[in-house]
Amino acid sequence: MGACGGKPFKLINNNRLPYGTDKNIKGTDDDPVYQTQQVGIEKYKIDAPKGEYELTLHFSELLGGTVKGLDYNLDSEDRIEPSGKRIFDVFVNNKMMLENFNITGQYGAASSVSKVVRLSVKDNNGIEIVFKPVEGDPILNALQLKRIIPNNQHEQTAIQ
Repeated sequence: MGACGGKPFKLINNNRLPYGTDKNIKGTDDDPVYQTQQVGIEKYKIDAPKGEYELTLHFSELLGGTVKGLDYNLDSEDRIEPSGKRIFDVFVNNKMMLENFNITGQYGAASSVSKVVRLSVKDNNGIEIVFKPVEGDPILNALQLKRIIPNNQHEQTAIQ
């Protein structure tokens, strides 16, 4: 289980943070979820048993635009970063989930983006998420996987 390919995002010309960013991410109160990412990711494999799932992929373009230093970062200054233009496709278990996904073009830099898909795992083959670059390097900030239990079934709980 885990990521294949890529490397952690690192700020350019920053000696303070070894990875990630301290940008304020628009559209979320959970900035830390979006302040780190895997850049150049090729695939992510999850060993999930047979069943129904809801998979949420979280994205935010951490490059591009003017960055205003946050008040609590005493050493931060406003700066302009290089463009983070990247376009990529995402496949989940060989089915296209996102085509020509352009985070900056569709949502702007430093914006939280969540994409959700429901899927079935059969034969205990797990879940494979493949990222194919169209332009630039694909990214992934976070993912969530929830098992879905149909309404007519209930989990058994042992009572002693």
